Amino acid sequence: VLAPFPSDDGVPSVAQLDAAVSPNTKALLLASPHNPCGRVFTEDELRRCVDWTRDRGLQLVVDEVFALSVFPGVDFCSALDVLDASQSNDHVHVVYSAAKDLALSGYRVGAILTRNSAIFDCVSAVGAFCAASTPAQALVAQLCADDAWLEDVWIPALRERLPARGAA
Repeated sequence: VLAPFPSDDGVPSVAQLDAAVSPNTKALLLASPHNPCGRVFTEDELRRCVDWTRDRGLQLVVDEVFALSVFPGVDFCSALDVLDASQSNDHVHVVYSAAKDLALSGYRVGAILTRNSAIFDCVSAVGAFCAASTPAQALVAQLCADDAWLEDVWIPALRERLPARGAA
């Protein structure tokens, strides 16, 4: 059951989360940057969500498929950046895809980053039956390994186009 959070800025407060949680709640799902509005969770907001879910024994799934696609002047912070190494973080799972940021939607290449061995084992087992093609994996690996191209060419061009798309 999805529980909406009415909020002026798109970020639920702890009180709103507490009011919506039930014994049946299993996870908190976030999208940062959010599609279609482009709202990016701040470091403090992400840290509160990580702590809130940890304190309640819930999973936190953060969709970061638009991580590189932020508007100019907006800083992206990954949920992975706010994890406290002295705490258990096996409840945090980040989903990423080459489809959005690298404009490779037909390639079906993505990743889940988790320290939870049960989740990892399940995803690995399923992945054996629905993996992206070897050429697609090789292409994405090559693109992601080229830091100079990503940082100097692709990401600036992507971010330059975003304001025009947002106005459309």
